[in-house]
Amino acid sequence: MRKGTAKIQESFLNREPMCDNNTAVVVLGKVALLTLHGHPIARLDSKDNLSITLAGHNTAVTRERLNGLRGLQVHTAKGTPYLNGSPWDGQWTEVK
Repeated sequence: MRKGTAKIQESFLNREPMCDNNTAVVVLGKVALLTLHGHPIARLDSKDNLSITLAGHNTAVTRERLNGLRGLQVHTAKGTPYLNGSPWDGQWTEVK
């Protein structure tokens, strides 16, 4: 994981607003959003439920940002995105 990604993930999980180039953590009350180029890719709600999406952009940077969250493993094989080893449509998904 890149050093910048680790800092971003820490801010997101601690619900601390920040901005680093193309990635930002936005806090709305008790909800934190992780955004990439202005598109939300992860949401942490008030009960610490984590939801993620590729936001229609299955890119290396999007996957790298998501991979730092709670042991998630997002990758692509033959053009198909996978979440923790299972094919994934990239749409909003709550992860446990």
